[in-house]
Amino acid sequence: MNFSSLTKFKIVFSLFFSLILFPIFSEQFFWGNPEVISETNEETAFPLSISSNQINNDALLFYQKIENSNIFLACKSSPNGNDWGKEMIFAGPFSFSGEVPHIYSVAQDENGQILVCATDNGKIKTFLSKDNAKSFLEFDLENEIPFIAPRVFSKTGGGFILFATESDSESFFLNYTLLDDFSSPHSFSKFDFSMEDAQNPFAPTFVSLKESDILVFQAQHIQESRLVFQLYASTSYDGGKTWSPSEMLTHSDSSNQNPALLYDGKQVIAVEEKKAK
Repeated sequence: MNFSSLTKFKIVFSLFFSLILFPIFSEQFFWGNPEVISETNEETAFPLSISSNQINNDALLFYQKIENSNIFLACKSSPNGNDWGKEMIFAGPFSFSGEVPHIYSVAQDENGQILVCATDNGKIKTFLSKDNAKSFLEFDLENEIPFIAPRVFSKTGGGFILFATESDSESFFLNYTLLDDFSSPHSFSKFDFSMEDAQNPFAPTFVSLKESDILVFQAQHIQESRLVFQLYASTSYDGGKTWSPSEMLTHSDSSNQNPALLYDGKQVIAVEEKKAK
């Protein structure tokens, strides 16, 4: 499989090297003095944002609110980035122990629907809003296998695709389901990652085009008796129902991790973290 010819789009990689370079970047791209927008006496974590430009120009900010050993999902909106509305808690509590985990993901489709997916002791819970995050309806996906790290993405034409990670004592496996409607139960399918020299797919990112969908993820590549993270890609031509055999995108001696994808209408732009040897 030739990944570039199948998708008919060019993938451009922007590689961020080691964290040592980050102070240089921060000096060149200074955004001004940060301001606290959450309550000063509260602990919050893992902010995610979307633009609700299908309805108005507001920015929507989602985050985890931590109280004792419980997590609540909350959101705020702003028309300009300076004035933020009242906090709305729409899900929780989700109990945890130890370090605060990142339990949720959020996406918005072409129809303006907002979907938040979260894990609660291995169960996937979904929260759907059709009114610009003013209210949410909760749906359970009834997954029998415990999942972690849910990642939801919007698809061309409306609807969503959700990836979640299955973990045993030694390995990771990706599972996915299509969320085009919420009127019937949804079953998960295991993503087929069959490569002799790679294992443990993780951290998927997704972009939906007019004729195909692209999935990029990291996996451990067995390289001269050691494991190095490399990026892999797969393509779907039936709306995410089935996927092509995976192809390695990066070929380096250093680790390539945490990819993100953006489609600008002409090309797919991929950003990754590249760690020095």
